[in-house]
Amino acid sequence: MGGKKVRVDRPRVRAIDGSGEFPLETLSMFQSEDPLNKAIMAKLLSGVSTRKYSCTVEGDTADAVCTSKSEVSRRFIEGMDSLMQEFFTRTLDQDYPVMMIDGLELGKLTILAAMGIDSDGRKRILGIAEGSSENSTVVKGLLEDLIRRGLDAARPRLYVLDGGKALHKAVTDIFGAESLVQRCQVHKKRNVLSYLPESEQANVSVAMTMAYREFEYEAAKGKLMSIANNLEYPYVLA
Repeated sequence: MGGKKVRVDRPRVRAIDGSGEFPLETLSMFQSEDPLNKAIMAKLLSGVSTRKYSCTVEGDTADAVCTSKSEVSRRFIEGMDSLMQEFFTRTLDQDYPVMMIDGLELGKLTILAAMGIDSDGRKRILGIAEGSSENSTVVKGLLEDLIRRGLDAARPRLYVLDGGKALHKAVTDIFGAESLVQRCQVHKKRNVLSYLPESEQANVSVAMTMAYREFEYEAAKGKLMSIANNLEYPYVLA
């Protein structure tokens, strides 16, 4: 009640025929911890810390139960584990003509994520996998899991990757050598700028962005080739 459990005297009802205690549906309903767990999840996901959770409960807290930092933390962890398990084992029954795959280094781990984009442009995280590096074995495992969960492997699809050889190999091994693969523009721009002095980075970044915004292939290619030609003499031939 109000984000907390409240102690009450438990009512007991005996069966008339003497067969024992009679279960009360109302008692079972109030003993359910689902509303409490949902309240804890909602508040912590909105930014309330476990330490301050007890300050958010309604009414008198003198008889409140399950509002301590450790108890709230335990319930939040269990709730997140359940939600994550449900989310990453769900059936993939939607159509995703575009898939983006990327890796993020967290300490000594590399987290790989696959994101699908539907025909309306809505993005959905499809799955994640962790490994010691961004290698093709880990990527293949992630893609095979998506297929087991319902992703149509035969559907023609655009795969947007960061340029790593492991990602490209895994995609072509699983979905075929004819798979349409595109280099992620963000990663490409980041790679180009890393080779330039700071004095050039802002101008080149804007120029590449304007080129990527072109709707026509030839116009976009022309602008990118112009950037390459301008940079070739001072930074390549030198």
